[in-house]
Amino acid sequence: MKKKFDLSRHILAGIATADFDVENAQAMRNLSKVEDFIRGQTPGYHTQLQVFDEAAAEIARQAQKGKVDGVALFYAAND
Repeated sequence: MKKKFDLSRHILAGIATADFDVENAQAMRNLSKVEDFIRGQTPGYHTQLQVFDEAAAEIARQAQKGKVDGVALFYAAND
């Protein structure tokens, strides 16, 4: 959980400064895959991980395009 918080904090800082490190969003996706493997047997939890993964993927796509609004939108929608 602390790792997710740290990565989330870096993404938020990237929104504030318009200086994105796409690796933060990709690292969050990797964390969700590990969590899915460990805790994904619970249907509700698995669904939430899928939503989280899709949001992290979109944050990475928007960051690669340099779109501050897009990153902020997907960050806020899944905060």
